[in-house]
Amino acid sequence: RLTTLIVSINLIIFSILLVTLYASPTALRYYLPLSVIFLGSFGPLGFFLWIKRFTGLKSEKENDYALFRALQNFSHGAWAASNLNSLQLFFENMSMEDLHDNDFLQSFEKRKETFFNLTLPVINDIITLTQKSNKNRETLPEIIKNKNRLIQFLSSDLSRISPLDKAYLNTAIMKLREALSLLKNVIFSGHSCYPSPILDNLREELENLSKTHYIELKTVNFLSGEDVVLMDNTALANILDNCIRNAVKAMTGNPEKKLTIKFLKADPRIFIEITDNGKGIPEEEREKIFENGFSTSGSTGYGLFYAKETLKKYGGRIYVKTSIPHQRTTFVIELQKGSKK
Repeated sequence: RLTTLIVSINLIIFSILLVTLYASPTALRYYLPLSVIFLGSFGPLGFFLWIKRFTGLKSEKENDYALFRALQNFSHGAWAASNLNSLQLFFENMSMEDLHDNDFLQSFEKRKETFFNLTLPVINDIITLTQKSNKNRETLPEIIKNKNRLIQFLSSDLSRISPLDKAYLNTAIMKLREALSLLKNVIFSGHSCYPSPILDNLREELENLSKTHYIELKTVNFLSGEDVVLMDNTALANILDNCIRNAVKAMTGNPEKKLTIKFLKADPRIFIEITDNGKGIPEEEREKIFENGFSTSGSTGYGLFYAKETLKKYGGRIYVKTSIPHQRTTFVIELQKGSKK
C-alpha cells in the first residue's frame, strides 16, 4: 500500500510537470519531471528499506513465519522441549532430603544451565514475536507469567525451597508447556493442510495426463479426511505436480507406462510415494537431482531443488527410495503431521 501510494502521487506530479513545462527548454521539460518521479519514488522507498534493514522491521507475514520457525525449533529441537520435561520430572520426583545430596544438586545445575543458555532464549524469542503479532496473543500472558515464575525459582537458592514451593514450581512448568503447546497448535494450523483434498483436486489433471500419454494410473490413499500435514497446501500441490510431471517425462518412449501415487501414514509422519516405470535414476545422480540447476531432461533443474528446500522448512524431506530402470522408480515425500485448522 505504501509503494502504491508513493508511486501514484509521483505519477500525478510527473503528469502536472509535463503539462506545465511544455513550453520550457528541452532539458528542463524532460529532466525535471524524470528527476522528480525518480527521487520522489525511490528516495522514500529506499529510506524505508534502509530503516527496515537496520531496525529488523518485519512485515506481518515475515513475523508470522519467524514465529512459526521459533515454535518449530522449540518443539522439534528436542533439547528445548525435553529440558522443560526433565525439569518437571526433576521437581516431581525430588524429595527434601535430595537437597543435601551433591550428585543430585550437580544434576540440577546441569538442567538449570541448559534452561538459561538454550531454552530460555527460544522462549523469549517466541514471546517477542508473539507480541509483534496482531493475533494469536491469547496464551501470551500465561507464557510470560509462568516463565517469570520459573526464572525466579531457578535463580534462587534450591536448598531453601519448601514442599509448597516445589509444587508451585512444578505447576508453573506444566502451565508454561501447555501455553506454548496451545500457541504452537494455533500457529501450526496456519501452516498446515489436508493432503487428501489435494489429491482429489489433482485427479482430473491426472486422468487427462493418463489419457494423453496412455499411462496406467493408480492412486492409493490410506489417509482420512482428518489427516493434516505441516505444509502450505499450494506448496504441497506444486511439489506433487512437479514430481508427477517428472515421472511422465521419465516414461517417454516406454511401450507400457505405469504411474502409482500412494498416500501413507506412519505416525508421526505422513508419506507420499510416486512410482513410475521410467528410465530410472543412476545411483550417482540420486543426490545431484536435488541441486539447483541440475537436470537430465533439459529443464531448468529448479523443481526438485524447490521441493527439497520447501520441505526442509517444514521439517520434511524428499528422496529417491528405489530406482530400477524401466521397472520401478519411487520418490518419497516425507511430511510431518500438522495441526487442524
